[in-house]
Amino acid sequence: MRIAAQGIDPAEAIIEKLVEQHLIDDFALARARSIAAEEGKRVDQVVTGLGLVSDDDLARAYAEVLSLTGAVDEDFPAEPIAGYEFTAAFLEKARVLPLGVRPGETGESFALAMVDPLDEQAV
Repeated sequence: MRIAAQGIDPAEAIIEKLVEQHLIDDFALARARSIAAEEGKRVDQVVTGLGLVSDDDLARAYAEVLSLTGAVDEDFPAEPIAGYEFTAAFLEKARVLPLGVRPGETGESFALAMVDPLDEQAV
């Protein structure tokens, strides 16, 4: 992650984006930080569960801060990707969905829809 390589905590950059866009205020953010600390989670994982920020607003903040493209309905394949077998249990646990395969310099790579783009264990 480029932002992490620059010494910036990606989760904090997401929160800063939400504050900058006036999507969360200081009081709500303090509440979210407190609950995140109690539950051992990142604050960006807590704000939607508390109803402080919508899923769509959080997804847009992830996309903007991490230079990602958000997936739209047309991006989701109607059929599983040929030649690749993933169990539903694996996809549910990883909270990812392969959208397609792209050729690259070192082999193929997947375009993924992810519930949590900061979850490095998922990829």
